[in-house]
Amino acid sequence: MSEIKVAIVEEKQRLVESYISLFKFEDSIKIEKIFTSHDEFIEWKKQHKVDVVIVTFSIPHFHSIDLLEKLKYNNLIENVLVLSEYQPVECAKIARFLDCKGYALKSEPEAIIKAVKSIYAGNNFFINYN
Repeated sequence: MSEIKVAIVEEKQRLVESYISLFKFEDSIKIEKIFTSHDEFIEWKKQHKVDVVIVTFSIPHFHSIDLLEKLKYNNLIENVLVLSEYQPVECAKIARFLDCKGYALKSEPEAIIKAVKSIYAGNNFFINYN
């Protein structure tokens, strides 16, 4: 498997560090860039290509829904994995509605890695959290 280039959009610095640690030992996954600002990410994404984009939902504000809508409107929604901490059924429905390729909980590192690899391979990744 070739190297999977990933961009991460996460507002919380403590979670940024956890993603760096998570992917540090995955030789096939490389973090290309990390963003804490949605606007910076959109501008960057217009000029750059990555294999998978990880977008996190922050509860209760759901600022990331706006980001996903902007990505969809600008035809940049390709290969997006949504992560959240809470309300998995609702978040997964939103991710599907906005044409994202996958959804997983932030607290499940194995699922995150599987999701990135699955999306890179051209598949969707939605765990049933019912």
